[in-house]
This record gives sequence, structure tokens and C-alpha cells, in this order.
Amino acid sequence: MEDKQEKVLSLYDLKVKNSYRTRGAFVLETGRGLMLLREHTYIGNHFLFENRIKDVLSDAGMDMTDRVVKTAEGEDYAKLETGETFVMTQWFYGEECNLKDENCVFCAAENLGKMHRILKNFPAGEEYMEESETEKLIRHSREMKRVYSYMRNKKQKNEFEIFAMDCFSQFYENGIEAEEMLAKIETDSGKVCHGDYNYHNVLFTSKGIATTCFDKACRGEPLMDLYYFLRKAMEKNNWEASIGEAALKGYEKQINLSERGNRFLYVMLRYPEKYWKLLNQYYNRKKSWLSARNMEKLIGVKEQTARKEKFLQTLKERC
Repeated sequence: MEDKQEKVLSLYDLKVKNSYRTRGAFVLETGRGLMLLREHTYIGNHFLFENRIKDVLSDAGMDMTDRVVKTAEGEDYAKLETGETFVMTQWFYGEECNLKDENCVFCAAENLGKMHRILKNFPAGEEYMEESETEKLIRHSREMKRVYSYMRNKKQKNEFEIFAMDCFSQFYENGIEAEEMLAKIETDSGKVCHGDYNYHNVLFTSKGIATTCFDKACRGEPLMDLYYFLRKAMEKNNWEASIGEAALKGYEKQINLSERGNRFLYVMLRYPEKYWKLLNQYYNRKKSWLSARNMEKLIGVKEQTARKEKFLQTLKERC
């Protein structure tokens, strides 16, 4: 890889002082700042879509994103004679968003609101359109029911299966209720979403917040970004209300959620996403193998139910 790296770097007009590996890529310390170099197996239209999003954000003053660094020839990527393709982007010295820190959660949510506000008028298009939120919930509920039927028909059941079946009715009913409520809410689909706005991709630096990894950017309901971020923050903090309030207040510093927005978040959080995810992982893997970690997660989901309901009631009062 080091030999390939040297060949790739020869195509760029910059001096590399140091480099080290990180998550399938190389971080480069250069005379023009920190860069990230990684191999891309496919450069297609989505790559162009990501770059357009970052250009719009940069033009509006939100320039701390992992924008592409062009080669000496002005290309967005470097291609070796052997066929491998590499992309270099800006990178940042910083710490991932600490979901245990209310101020970090507030600032990350405000950063998301700013991004959504800027991208609100991004040119309309049909590319990379996500399935509707209602369709997604219906599919998830259908998958939960299929897994439950599979477990019920097993003659010998392991600890995970017994526990999952015991709490199925409660979670499944919540899911069906959320589906019915969501069907009555008008969603703002077709807008640009980050698609993977989590604490790994929000870096706190000395110069501000950097937003990275737009690989899953798509068109859909922007509030799905806030929902995913909020749900993960709440799960990490045992549904501590102050964390949720920090996220909502941060986002609303840029965009007013309105009654529709609050209702949308309430419905999406009501859906048992984590329970569905654990059942789906179980079903798609070797079902006879019991993961101790997944068992712990399932117990945690059940134990957090009361605190989650308490926060949902608070959120419902905002509607």
C-alpha cells in the first residue's frame, strides 16, 4: 500500500510531512493542512452529488466539510495505471461529538440545523430518493413479525429468542401505532439529508465543528437526520430528558421545528427501531449463534422503556 500511496501522492501538488493509517484510509499531514486519502472502488454520480452538496455548504460559509482536494491536473480523484482510484479530502484535527456532554449535543444539533437551513433550497431532483418513512416502518414491522414467527416455530429456543418473544407484543404494538400516526403527517420529502449524521461524523475542532462523511447523502425528510442523531444520543444516555432538550434547542436555534416537526419526531421515536434492528441482525446472521452483546442490548432496550416513555410524553407536549 505504501508503494501505491507514493504513486498517488505524486499526482498531487502538495508536500506530505507525515502519514498514518485510520479506518481504512490514510491521514496525511501536509503543508496545506490535514488531508484524508482513501481508495474508492467506484466513482459514480453519487460522488458528484456529494461534492455538489459540499460546494453549496461552502458557498454559504459552512466550509468545514471533507471537500475533495483536486490533483495537480485539476481532477477530483487520482487513478493509477493499475486501475485503482483514490480520493483525497480535507480532514480535521478534532474530537468526535461527545454524546454524554449536553453542550456538545446542543452544538452538534445546531450544526445540523444550519446545514439543513442552507440546503433547503438545494436544486430539486429525483436522484437518491429514499423510500418514504411510512413505507420504511411498514417494512420493518413486517420483518419483526416474520422473525417472531420464525422464533415461535423453533422447537428449542435460546435465551435471546425467549426474551425477544416475551417483549414482542409491546414493541410490535408500539410500531403499528407509530405507523398509523405517521401516515397522517405530511412529510417534507425530496430535500437533501446527510444520511449518516452521527457522533463519529461530527468533529469538534479548535476552529469550529467539522461535518464529514456524506457517503449516504440522499433526498428525503431532513428531520430523519435529527431523529437518528437524537435517538442515538438518548439511547447512549438512558433517555435522559436534558440530553434530548439540548438537541431540540440546538436544532431550533437554526430552524423552528413547528408542531409538524415535533409530531414527526415523536412518532419516529415511538417506533421500536432498536428492537427491530436487533431482531433483524439475529435473523440475517447464524440464528443458532447467540451473541452475548446483542443479548445485553436487548435487555437494555427493555429496561429503557419507562424512561423512553417519559421523554416521549415531554415531546408530545411540544406538539
